[in-house]
Amino acid sequence: MLTDENLTELIRIAIKRDERVYLQPIDVSIDDGIVTFTGTVRSHRRNEVAYEIASSFEGCRDVVNKLVIDPAAPLPDMEIAKNIVSSLNASADIESDAINVGVTNGVASLNGVMSSQWERHVAEDVARSVHGVRDVENLIAVNPIAEIDHEALALEIKTALDHARDLRGTKIEVKISGKTVVLLGIVYELSQKETVERVVRRFGLQDIGNEIIVRP
Repeated sequence: MLTDENLTELIRIAIKRDERVYLQPIDVSIDDGIVTFTGTVRSHRRNEVAYEIASSFEGCRDVVNKLVIDPAAPLPDMEIAKNIVSSLNASADIESDAINVGVTNGVASLNGVMSSQWERHVAEDVARSVHGVRDVENLIAVNPIAEIDHEALALEIKTALDHARDLRGTKIEVKISGKTVVLLGIVYELSQKETVERVVRRFGLQDIGNEIIVRP
């Protein structure tokens, strides 16, 4: 099993070899398999790359990402907002007319009402991809859904998890309150924890509390 020191060196080497982030001033520290990134990157996409690199290594139990997004050539807030609106309008997956966009010091705020959680997540992803955006505050609401049978929905989610690839042998507990689902249990790799969350997102609940522990 990798020590924290070994894993730190492997992640640092991987970052230096990846053309997407090798020029970014990223610092890596690890404590008991928990990887912490500090420093700056130029975009949200590069931020995600750092996470992907760390989570790809066996022995990484979780990632605490403290990277700050610092665009190389900051744009005026008004121009960033205009570019976000253009990008939303160009997306075939969302009703962009339902979204109001504001930007303050590079932080974009999205307001409005959409018909599904998936559209809400797509809108945020589109906004994060726009040059100059440092962060996104997603305040988009989703149309109220019919009364949820918590017990039946929890059973559906548990059944989906039991049949998901790469989750065999894991024990996941599912609890639902309102539009929030809380996930508890133990998995053996960070990728399994991420798989659980991807499966649960298909069920359209607004918030996911992923409290699963990674124990290699």
